[in-house]
Parts: sequence; structure tokens; C-alpha cells
Amino acid sequence: MAASATSDQLIKSGYCVVKAGRDTVETKEATHFTHLYYAYLQLNDLGELIIQKTLDIEKFIEAVDRADKIPMLSIGGPKQEKPGATDPAVAISGMVNDPVKRKNFIKSSIDFAEKFGFKGIELAWEYPRTEADMTNLEDLFEDWSSEASGSGLLLGLKVYRAPELPTTNAKNNLKYPLTDDFIKCVDIFNIILYNYFPITCAHSQVDSSKTVSVNCTSDAIALWSKTNVPKTKLVMGIPLFGKEWKLAYPSDENKIGSQVIAYNGNISYGEIQNPEGGAFDATTKTMYMTQGDSWYGYDGKRSIKSKIDYLKQEGLGGYFLHAIRDDDDDQTLAKTALKPPPPKICGSPNGPPITSPRVKLNDGRHLAYREDGVPKHKAKYKIIVVHGFASSKEQRIPAPKDVVEELGIYLLHFDRAGYGDSDPYPSRSVKSEAFDVEQLADKLNIGKKFYVLGSSLGGYVIWSCLKYIPHRLLGVGLVVPFVNLWWPCLPENLGKESLEKLPKQYQITYKIARYAPSWIFYWWMTNKWFSHLRVTPQLNTLAFTQKDLQIEKKCQQDYYYGPEKIEQQGAYESVIRDLLVTYRRWEFDPLDIANPFPNNEGSVHLWQGIWRSENTSSLSLPSLITQLFVILCVNRILTLLVRPFHIPRIAAEIIGGILLGPSGIGFTDFAVKHLTPFGTIMTLENIAALGIIYFMFMVGLEVDLKPILKAGRKPVTTAVAGIILPVPLGYALHHLLLENFAEISRNSPNQFGPLFWGLALATTNFPDLAGLLADLKLLHTDVGRTALTSSVISDIICWFLFILVMATSSRGRIFTVTTTTIFIIFSLFALRPAVKYLISKYVKDENYTQHHVMYIMAGVVLSAYITDSCGSHSIFGAFMFGVILPKGELKRAVMEIMEDFVSELLIPLFFYCIGLRTDVHWIFRRGVGLGMVSLALDMQTFTILVFALLIMTAVVGPILSLTYSRKRSLSQYKYKTIRSIEGNSEFRILACVHSTRNAGGLVNLLASSNPTKQSPIYAFAVHLVELVGHASAMLIVHDTCKTAENIPGTAVVGGAAAAGKVEGIAEAFESLESENLSVQPLTAVSAYNTMHEDICSLAEDKRATLIILPFHVHSTADGGGGTDSNANSPFRAVNKNVLDNTPCSAAIFFDRGFNTRSSALNNQFSMIFIGGRDDREALAYAWRMAKSPRVCLTVYRFIPNKNVVEMSPNTFGDGEDGILNAIVDNEKEKPLDDQYIEEFKLKSKDDHSIMLIEEVVDNGEEIVRIVSTAENKYDLYVVGRGRGIVSPLTSGLSDWSEYPELGPLGDILVCSSFAAEASVLVVQHGVGLVDEQDHQAGVGQVREEFGHMTWHPPEMNNSSTFAPFIHRRVRVTDDDDHL
Repeated sequence: MAASATSDQLIKSGYCVVKAGRDTVETKEATHFTHLYYAYLQLNDLGELIIQKTLDIEKFIEAVDRADKIPMLSIGGPKQEKPGATDPAVAISGMVNDPVKRKNFIKSSIDFAEKFGFKGIELAWEYPRTEADMTNLEDLFEDWSSEASGSGLLLGLKVYRAPELPTTNAKNNLKYPLTDDFIKCVDIFNIILYNYFPITCAHSQVDSSKTVSVNCTSDAIALWSKTNVPKTKLVMGIPLFGKEWKLAYPSDENKIGSQVIAYNGNISYGEIQNPEGGAFDATTKTMYMTQGDSWYGYDGKRSIKSKIDYLKQEGLGGYFLHAIRDDDDDQTLAKTALKPPPPKICGSPNGPPITSPRVKLNDGRHLAYREDGVPKHKAKYKIIVVHGFASSKEQRIPAPKDVVEELGIYLLHFDRAGYGDSDPYPSRSVKSEAFDVEQLADKLNIGKKFYVLGSSLGGYVIWSCLKYIPHRLLGVGLVVPFVNLWWPCLPENLGKESLEKLPKQYQITYKIARYAPSWIFYWWMTNKWFSHLRVTPQLNTLAFTQKDLQIEKKCQQDYYYGPEKIEQQGAYESVIRDLLVTYRRWEFDPLDIANPFPNNEGSVHLWQGIWRSENTSSLSLPSLITQLFVILCVNRILTLLVRPFHIPRIAAEIIGGILLGPSGIGFTDFAVKHLTPFGTIMTLENIAALGIIYFMFMVGLEVDLKPILKAGRKPVTTAVAGIILPVPLGYALHHLLLENFAEISRNSPNQFGPLFWGLALATTNFPDLAGLLADLKLLHTDVGRTALTSSVISDIICWFLFILVMATSSRGRIFTVTTTTIFIIFSLFALRPAVKYLISKYVKDENYTQHHVMYIMAGVVLSAYITDSCGSHSIFGAFMFGVILPKGELKRAVMEIMEDFVSELLIPLFFYCIGLRTDVHWIFRRGVGLGMVSLALDMQTFTILVFALLIMTAVVGPILSLTYSRKRSLSQYKYKTIRSIEGNSEFRILACVHSTRNAGGLVNLLASSNPTKQSPIYAFAVHLVELVGHASAMLIVHDTCKTAENIPGTAVVGGAAAAGKVEGIAEAFESLESENLSVQPLTAVSAYNTMHEDICSLAEDKRATLIILPFHVHSTADGGGGTDSNANSPFRAVNKNVLDNTPCSAAIFFDRGFNTRSSALNNQFSMIFIGGRDDREALAYAWRMAKSPRVCLTVYRFIPNKNVVEMSPNTFGDGEDGILNAIVDNEKEKPLDDQYIEEFKLKSKDDHSIMLIEEVVDNGEEIVRIVSTAENKYDLYVVGRGRGIVSPLTSGLSDWSEYPELGPLGDILVCSSFAAEASVLVVQHGVGLVDEQDHQAGVGQVREEFGHMTWHPPEMNNSSTFAPFIHRRVRVTDDDDHL
């Protein structure tokens, strides 16, 4: 006789035969099976599947997936019993014998299975009829198996009850091609063990009747057992329908073998009235019933149970029920097949032998026991020990023998009901356990009172003793006792939280034990398909510390015996009944138990494990702190290391996670013990999940769909191409990597796996892309702007596609898609207006507080919870909530609080969790054939995908930095200085602003710059923004899309419309728009330390003549002489770097209310001229402004007196070269100054709004004194910075300079009290630029006289011509010989 098969090895399948007018299978029906067949699809003339009811198929897959079962597809089936019906066997025969049709069939069946999510396919051929059929059947399965290996599909074959099909000539019976190769290709042989012909009455008997000799199941199985087919592949067919016959002689005595005169057809079990009232024939193991002249032969509960016992005894692979719709509404027969077998009672004929002493209880049951310690008549302490889950009386207490003897301890161990040698008790309950203990004590005469000690799940017996027999107790010990998380005494949230902290196996098993019928729980605990999701005795060790495991190992060394002894009477009556009793509703609440020792005559001890605190790093909080510290340190170090190679920070974070995960140090003992101890990973992943939720909220908060919808053709085209190309590539790579999947697992991959791969490859992270482009100085190029805008568009599309794929790939796809769509509509058209209304009602002047931000953060979590409940991912709800929130000041307030915390703290945790799930060893452990399981990637696939994304992210920066070269066409860029502008040339100004505070003054300065038709002004108003992530990166997109809409073909930098502050700046400058003055708002987004590079690069791109920078110091609110200074302002460093690297002229503007004072009819400007390139450039700008009818200009030229020491060696340094270079520079500049002043005199002599005052002075103090006499007269002072020129008139002023970047005069004017209401403009000539006007022919020449080179200016007209224009003031001395 074959070895018996256990219940958890059985295939329990059912056929859902979809007919007209009948729905598909329901989830509640699917729970009774491991495999569900959708039956039957037919073939067309080409050998391809005929698909008629797609909706039925989708409902079938949804119901089976929801029940976590395996969906199978059956093709063919029996011929329909109706006129004109085609025989499926004919079509299958035609397909099998035609190589072309065979190929069509294989491709069609596999494609269909993968499309709808079937995990296997069966060929239900009833039956082959020729030798050719049998020969080509083998060829079909060999080809079919080869093609299906990549997808992991199960292949089945429905066969005749015998290996040979009978023919008219017995010698020529058709034999199935049961070669080793053929058997290897077939995973399941479904044997049709019913419809036996010729039939007298019973049509599915197991054994032949004594009176009638017909075919039967036992004969069929005997024949199949003689073949090479493993019995585990043989599946026994059981019909849920019977046969109806008309009796020849109706009577109540008609049994199997009675004479019949007509066959009336099939009848389902559900159509028979009171089928269990029929008779059971023990020989044939079938049931029958007589009603009038009708006789019914069928299978009922008793016959089903007998057949299940028979197939287990024969060691078959399982059974299939045909068809499940023939069962009654309560699925009686399906449930019967799943019910546990009766226990094998110790000492019974078929039960195990009795090997332990036992006592007989009052109800006739026996309890086995074992005595230990001192004899009970000598004992001082008599203790009854109750064992735990999956244990027995052989469990020993780790107490030294000498201690036990010294204290006089008597120990009584016993097997609880159903365990070991104790009889099962089907009515076992929490209450009955206490009375079992009491009767055991009485039968063994251990006294009226005793101690009880229970451990683990055996603790529930102790709770029962405290409730029902407290008068018998001297003391109680509870060792890590059992707790029912559904006890009424526990707060509901505490029980729920505690359950969620347990491993997944515990959660699922305990819930099924709590709520499901006992037979369902029995199936759960015994099936092989979900063995990894249920509680086993071995799983308990996961919750133990190292010390616990050492103690447990010591206890088991000498006295442990395995589950075969513990469960020898059946698992159902031992371990399974344990869980059913403990997790069902109790008769009492433990908190209601009265004190059993009111007079302190005894005590209750609760021991939860003194070793639990042996390693503080195993606790969640210390572990989290340790993980945070390590992660942040590693991330910062890696970020610094990869920065020189232009590798994005996200790549460094992923590398950090991988190094700390199992691919790096994650498998070391130190890491397992101190960095990732058991029980802390869930906490870490929850915090990381919260981080990614808030991160996606911030991404959504920065997304404004309006400008994106108006994006130009180039970014949209690029974005679409960025999706169209990677998605098919990812799809192809997924299938390439799955080539060897069938060799690894019999589970098929998720049909949506390739889409996940494709979308993962197509998705970009636009904030990190912005950081990379900014690092490479490409952010403000056409390529950078297009790339960033395309990134935003493609990310939005990919995220929505990701949500769609996730929704449609979930089990309840219809529910998920519907509810998610409703959520989107509700968010856009209901929640968004509601939020705006609440803000307008409760928030005044956009003054948001932390309370408002806290409400927003709570809304993020709520939205994430809603979409997660809908079946979508939680991050989608957070993203959508960010999209619908108003932008502007609210966004700024939220980002100010959240961005650093999320980006710097939570996101590194997320990438650490990614690293924990990435194991490079898996790639090489079993090959590269991987798949998608459910919605998640398995370990191998996930690892490969992470490394693919890491490589693609990491190599982009270095490749760009090595290969990309900015090519500027600057051949026509010749107006780099103000003096170089010709009368009919445009004046291009790059005006930079930090905030709205310094925008007004610049606006009026541009208005005063005299734009004319001949020389119009093109102003670029650049808002300087620090690159800190989402907000600044999104500005680029906003303005790119805006400009694409308003100014086609014009390239721009950033987004002046991304927030309220930026909009104010844009509106201020756009108000200047006129016929002669054009303004284009831009945004320069960069880190402070490289912002000057972007400004200078932008000046070159825009061919700017002048860069105007706002001074980092702001004037006081009263406009007086004070300032609000911030010496550490990052913009001061930006200004200095721009002045040191500017490709054109530059100016720093210090605004003291220029926007309000300049509204007068005539503006009074003053220009102070000492000498040098910067002063000449400043005079050129002032001269241009003076040509405006609203501007009056006064130019002060200060000339050093003759007896003023020009320079000394100490001024320039100790070296002779320094002295000579300074002398040469000053000698060269003096004639150029004179020439330009003479030109100024000549061209301005008739302009009465311009006045030149020349003063001869001895030092800087006199300059300050003269300038201070015009206190509060001027609205604007224009001075040169004096870079590269050391004048004796300003050398003393430089010693006390507070702001060297302004030059000596600029510093005096900014810090003085006499110019408290005047704005200051400090101008610098472009660095390294040659002043072409100073080298034109005919304006002067260098001559050698008296041994040195001197500059000779051209001859000018008589100075008397300028008498009305020039006011010269000199000091008369005795040495003056020029008067």
C-alpha cells in the first residue's frame, strides 16, 4: 500500500463551468480550493482560442485573486448535450495533428493566460481517438512546455480513467504516450473518475459492487499506479452531479444494481431534495436515493469523505470537483472535502500505542502525565506544569536537580487534551482546561491545594484556573503567558497595534483562527500553498533573543521529541484546536478575575523574560537613533566623495543604503545585532514610508498644472520621447531577465511586471536633475531648461501611469480604479474649492502659522490613507493633496517647515530601506531569471532594478561633465561696456533682485536710464533664488512654460510666476514695458557659492552691457542714515564674485527709497569722478541718464594738487616690479581720463541740465567735506569702484572701508549721514575688457621723452569755450605757477 499523503500536500481544485445565464465563481466559493479552473474555452479552425465572454473571465480572475487561489484555464471539455453542438475533441484532434495549428494554439493559449493572469492551462481532451492523436499529443506538450517555461505556467492534461483508451479491438487500445519526457512536461494529470460505462446505477463508485461488475476508481488508480507517472501528479476526479434512472420496479428496497428501464440524464447535488437523507453504500462508497420511480446515484458528504480518505491512503496528488456550480448554495460538498479527518485515538485499532501513564477523567477521557522532582508524599511544593503550543509533558523546567531536591519540589507534567498520549476532546474550551487540571490533581492525590505553572500559550490554562478553581491554588506562575489581543479588557487600539507589530504570519493566522469557521482554519493550517504565511512551531524562535534561544536549546537537548509524537493523534485536535480555543471568544474577561489570595496566602508571579533588555539596541527607539546616526554619517561622507565627479546626491544615498544593507555590512553579526535587530525594521520602514509620503506631497505642492499645460512643443516632445523609448526597453529587459524563471519557481510572474520596469526607467526626479544641471552650469542653457521642463512633464505622466498600473494590477482592480477616480474628481472639484474657502475665511493677509501647517500635514496623512484604502498607493493621495493646495505664501510656509526635515532626515531612511531590500548576492545565487510577485518585486528582480537605476543615475553627471561643451556664438557681442554703446545701439541690462524689497528701486533706476527709439533698453529682471530642491527647481519650469506661451522662440531661465513673491517682482518690472523699454522677468536658480557663475553666464548669453546687483544691506524703514546690515548675507559673497568675474560692466545699487523720491519732476543726480576705468564707465552711465529730460546731473571731478604725493613704494609693496606696474597703470589712465572729460565737456556744453565742477584737493577728507555740503540735495550718487587704481586722494579713505566691494567713495556714501536719503550706484568696468575708445586712432599717442613713456592727448579747442559749463575751484598757493 502506498504511503499516505498529508492534507497539506493535496491539490484541491474545482471547475467553474461557465454556461449561458450563469455568473462566474464567487470569492466565497473560491476559498474552498487551491486551484480554480475556468472551463471551457474552444478552438477555431486555425487552432486558436475562441474568446466570447471577456467580462466573465475578468470576474473569475478577480474572485480567485481576492481569495488568494491559483486560477487555471481549461480548454476543450465534453461535448454539449444539445442538438447541433460541436464536439471539442474534433477541433483538438485537428489542432494536434497539424504543426501550424499546434503553433497557433501554443501561442494563443500562452498569450491569453498571461493577458488575464491565469497561472496554468489544462487541455481537457475527451478523448484522443487515433494513434496519430496520441503520437502528436506528446509533440504538442513538449513544444508547449518549452514555450511556457519562461512564464512559469502550469500545464495540465485531463485524461481517461485508464492509461489506455478502449477500442473495438482490445489489442489495439490507444495508449497515452507516457514517456519520461512527456511526463516531465505535464504538471497535473486530472483523471476523469466518473461517468463509468456501462452504468447500471452508480456512476462514480470507488469499488465494484458485489452484484454488478463494472469499472471503478480503485481499478483505475491501480492501472495508473503501474505507469511512470508520479502519484503526486495524479489528481482524482469527483463529480458533484449524479445520474437519474427510471426504475423498472419502483420500491423502497431498490439498491445499487436494481433493474432500470431508462436513463433520464444528469442531476446536480443541489437539485436533489434532501440529498443527505439518502443511503450510503459502503462497498461502492457512493450514495443513492429513491423517489417514486426515479433512482438517483450521486456523491454526498459521506461518500466525499470516503474518497478523500482513499486518495490520501493511495498517496495521490489531490482531487478536483466537477463542477462547483453543481454543489448546493452552502457549498456543502466543497466544505466536506476540506474538513479535518477524525483523530487517531491512542490505543484504538488504527491509533498510535500508549507509551505513558494515564489517568481516566470523569467523562471517560484519559490524560497522560509525567512526574518529576521529589516524591509527592515528601514534597513541600507540589506544582502542576502546563506546557505551551506544540509542546508536551516532556518539556523540562531548566532547574538544577539539587535545588529541586533541596526545596522539596514535586512537578506534575501532563499532555493537554489531544497532545501526545492524552485523548482528544472536541469540546475543549478555556473552561474545560481548568477542570482537567483539577481532576488530574484529584486522581493523583496531590492534595486539596497545589501550585500551577504555565508557559507561553499554556498560560491560557492558568487564566482559566484563576477564574474557575481559585480555591485549589496555593500560587500561580505565568511564564511569558499567552494574551488574547481581542480580550474586552484591552483597549481596541492597543490590541490592534500589538497585532500589527507581530510578524505577518502571526497576524494572518490569528485573524483566521478568530473569525473563520474551524474547517477553514484547519485548511489554512494544513495547505501547502500558503505555508509561509501561517504560524508554525519553528516560527516562534523569531521572537526570541539570543539568551532565550540558548535556554530553549538547553531544555530540548535531552528531552525534546518531534511533532510526530506531539501530533500523533492529529494536528487538528492538538495545535490547531489550541489556536481555535485561545483566539475565540472567552467566557470571561481576565481583568474581571477576583484576587484568589485576598489574605496574601499566595501570590501570582508574571515572568516576561529578564533577558529582554540584554541588548538595548534591540529596542525600537535606541535602534532608530543608531540607524539615523549611521545613515546620516554615511550619506554625508558619500555625498562629499561623489561631488567632484558630478554624481547626484540621490545616487550617493542609494549607494549608502546598499552598503549598509545585505549587499554590504548588513549580513555581519554586528549589523544584525546593533544596526538592524529583529523587531526594529518595521518601525524603520514605517518612518521611511512616512518620509516618502511627505516627499511626494512636496512634489505635488510644487506642481502647477496650468503652465505645464501651456508648455512649448520642444519640452512636450522631449517628454513624450522620454517615455515612449524607455518603457518598451524596460518591457523587453523584463522579459529578457525572466528567461530562466521557470527553472527557479513554479509561480508565474505578474503580468504587469514589465510595465513597472518600463515606468521605472522612464521616471526622472526633477529636483535632483535640477541640482545636476546647476552643478554643471547647464541649468540656464536651452538644453537645461528643456531637460528640466520635460522632466516635470514626464514625471507627472509616469506617476499617473504608475498609479493606473498599480490600480489595474491589484486584485480588486474595478474597485480600485473606480474609487481612485472618484478621489481625483473629489479633490479637484470639491476639496480644492473648500480649502480655498477655509483659507480665505480663517487666514488673514496670508499670515500662516504653525497651526495651519500642522493641519496641512494631517491632511497629507489622511489623503494617503484614503488612496491606500482604495487600493492605490498611499503616495498618490499625498501627491494629489499637494497638487490641489493653493500656491504662494502657503507653499512657502509649508516648505519652510517641512523641506529640510523630509529631505535631510526622512528620505535617507527611505533609501536605507531600499538598501536593506537590495541583495547583490541574489543576482548570482540562482541566475537572473526573475519575476514580479503580486504588486512587489522579488529580491532578485528588485536588486537588478535598483542597480540599473543607480548606474543610470550615477553615470549621467560624469558623462555630461566630460562631453558637454557650451558653445556660444558671441562674435557679435561687442557692447560689453557702457562707453562702447553707439548712439543707435540697444542697451542691454541684467538687473538682479533678491526680493520685492529691492525691486522698486531698480525699476525706477531702469526708467531713469533714458531709453530712446535710437537706443532702446532691453532689461532682463533676474530673480536670484537659492537652489534648495523642489521649489527652486520648479521655477525654471514655470517661466519656461510661460515664455513659451507669451514669447515664442525666446529662451528664458526661470520662473517669475511660481509664487506670490516672484509674481510681485514680475509685475513690478513688467509695469516698465514701453515702446523703448522691454522687460523680461527671469529666475537664476543656483547654490549661493556658484550663483555668480550663472549670473555671468547669463550676461554672456543675453549679451548684456551692464549687470546691476542690489546691495546686500537695506536702508532702515525711516529712510534715514541707518542701515539694517547683515555682514554674513550670502548675497554679499555673490556680489563680490560677480564683480571679480563679470564679462561686462557691473554695478552695485544701494537703494535708499529711490522708488519714492524719484517721482519728482526733476531728479537730481550726482557723479563723482576721480579717475580710472571704473570712473569713466560710471560717467558714461550718468551721462546717458542725464540725457533724459527728467534728470539733472552734476559731475564733481576731483584733481590732486601739485604738491600732493602721487604715490610711494610703500603704497604698492616692497618689490620694484609692483612700483613700476602701478606707475605705468596710473600714467596710462591719466591721459585717458583727461581725454574722456574733454569729450564730455565738448558734447555737453550746451546742455543746461548737466554741470561739471572740477575741484583741486589735497586728500580724501576734502572730498568728503565738499560732497557733504550738498547734503540731501541729490537723489542718486553715481561713482566708480576704483578697481585697480590707487589714487592719493582715496588712499586714506580705503584704510577705514567697511565694504571694500564698493570702493572707497561708495563705502563713504553708503555709511555716511550726509547722504542719508540718497541712493548710491557703484559702477565697475568689465574685468579684463579693453576700452576700445581709448585706443582709437587720432585720440592721442604714447611718446618717449626724457627717458620714459608719456601720453600725449590730442589737441583740443580753447577751454574758454566751456566757460559757462565749467566751475573750477582751486586752492591758490605760492607754488602755483600755472595761474
